[in-house]
Amino acid sequence: MRLISKILLVIFVTYFQTPAYSCSTFLLNGCEDKFMAKSYDWDQLHANVLINPRNLAKQSLVITPGDQPAQWISQYGSLTFNQHGRELPLGGINEAGLAIEIMWLDTSVYPAQDNRPVVNEAQWIQYQLDNFARVADVVAHADSLRVNPIVAQVHYLVCDKTGDCSTFEYIEGKLVIHHPLKINALTNSTYDDSISFLRKHDGFGGLLPEPKGSSSLERFVRASNHSLDYGTCTFTPESVAYAFQGLTRVASPTSIFNIVYEVGGGRAHFRTRLASQIKTVDLSEFDLSCKNPDNLRSLDMNTVTGGEVSAQFKPFTLKDNLALVQLGFEKFKDQVPAALVPKLAAYPWQFRCTE
Repeated sequence: MRLISKILLVIFVTYFQTPAYSCSTFLLNGCEDKFMAKSYDWDQLHANVLINPRNLAKQSLVITPGDQPAQWISQYGSLTFNQHGRELPLGGINEAGLAIEIMWLDTSVYPAQDNRPVVNEAQWIQYQLDNFARVADVVAHADSLRVNPIVAQVHYLVCDKTGDCSTFEYIEGKLVIHHPLKINALTNSTYDDSISFLRKHDGFGGLLPEPKGSSSLERFVRASNHSLDYGTCTFTPESVAYAFQGLTRVASPTSIFNIVYEVGGGRAHFRTRLASQIKTVDLSEFDLSCKNPDNLRSLDMNTVTGGEVSAQFKPFTLKDNLALVQLGFEKFKDQVPAALVPKLAAYPWQFRCTE
């Protein structure tokens, strides 16, 4: 009976949990141009690209009694990739060249309630993109904010246009920051565990060959190799292609979309499982003023058209956001109260333009 229970546990973990834990991110740190690349592995195929205006006065939506909401004015416009609604990005880049990506970390333990202002695990990304241009600034201010998650256990890789990167993790209730990084990569294990595993391999002090498996630590080794093998000093189309090659190198069978950010260039390239042609969005093509509500614009990531797609963005409405939130939280309907969904959808429309 005990053996059967163990077998069932292995089946459960393998079938139900592995797809959630297979994201990989790395930076190609060339002499001039920097490219941050992300393979997003999940079991929900939808997502939108959003253009977020600057100069909006914002307040986070708190869900736990006693939490104090964070308040700020967005200093920078940004481009983000969202599955769960506006202000809840999975990653993005701002006009100053700061790029952020999120990855699952099953061992995350968030801080206990205190008097610091609070954001949830996804709005942490939007807060940083709104406020900062450099990784060093994110590092300096990160502990003044507390994350109270809605549902996910995650950690973050943050890079800027100089090639400076940092990881942010919550270990045993404490924020752990690694800065500067020895290796500009992150998967689904803690950064310390990833570096320890990397040191066992050829080129990093060990004797083991590059692993071929899809575990988090094995993908970290391949992402590290791909990142360190990049040495060009001049941007070429081949640089973007090389980044996508790296994403293929670390992807799992559950990969649903790939993103390559030109960090500092303000452009993002992406492809999805449902629409494999590479699309390009240029943040400089958009009016980032908050005066016109139509400047909040969006594009379905699964649009079929390849190439430059900035002109295809359309105004993003409250109705659009409600549909996105409902779709995104369908997976978590047993963990997220139904009444929270319309609140998450509606609250960004309370923001005030300060221009």
